[in-house]
Amino acid sequence: MWECQISEVAGRINQSLEYNGFLWDKSRGITMRDNWLMDQVRKPKHQQFARQPYIGVFLAAKLKLVVISLHLKPADLQDFNRDKDKADIKKLPYLIESLQTELPGVNDIIVTGDFSSAPSVSDFSIFRNYGFSNVILDDTFTDITTLNPEGSVSHDNIWFSKGLQQINTGITGVIRQGLQHPCIPDGWNWNGLVSDHCPVWTEMYVSEVLEENVDSESEEKQLNTDVEIKDSYSQRHHSYKAMVNGHLDGKGPESSGSSEDIFVEAIG
Repeated sequence: MWECQISEVAGRINQSLEYNGFLWDKSRGITMRDNWLMDQVRKPKHQQFARQPYIGVFLAAKLKLVVISLHLKPADLQDFNRDKDKADIKKLPYLIESLQTELPGVNDIIVTGDFSSAPSVSDFSIFRNYGFSNVILDDTFTDITTLNPEGSVSHDNIWFSKGLQQINTGITGVIRQGLQHPCIPDGWNWNGLVSDHCPVWTEMYVSEVLEENVDSESEEKQLNTDVEIKDSYSQRHHSYKAMVNGHLDGKGPESSGSSEDIFVEAIG
């Protein structure tokens, strides 16, 4: 059974309000524990994102993880040299600071969405310095148009914190099929795309919950099992696939505008 959660207004895009959202499969043992837009009220304007990051706390089997969905605003293309320092990507250090304030002691974090830049740009060094790594490479394109269905840029990504990298399988991909609908305009034609961003996904392993109350020795054994699952299909496991894309454009939660949601899907 699929469930979803839509944020309050996260910002604006052109003349419309923008919302963020999560979609997950509850029947596969994934539940949302909490969600909120990152507080920016007390931050100076130069530290504020154009669209507030959306935070979701999920439980997948025994793993508690925090997913942060971003839609970063790029520099103004009409005057790039003047506005490049105002681009949201320059504010990533403030995101790290906010995470340390709002989520003290939390190590299992996924930062995902539309970053408006390739992962190799120097601005992402702040992520790498804190142990994050991206799963989508520069040469894997994540955009799509009907004229160029293979794409040309790599702007959408999934960044794993260091603690989650040991259970990431390294299997990842970009979904390009099934993104059109006959009722969506495409210029003067129909059968347009739901978005110019493709869903991107990655996969990680999470072991079964064996007991609710375990002693310290059992906890250590369970940790070892979690690591070994990555290399062995003979263990009982759930394989959780995170299909990620991070924002909703339009005038409200029911808008039919271009969409970019986060999908958390489990396969067994």
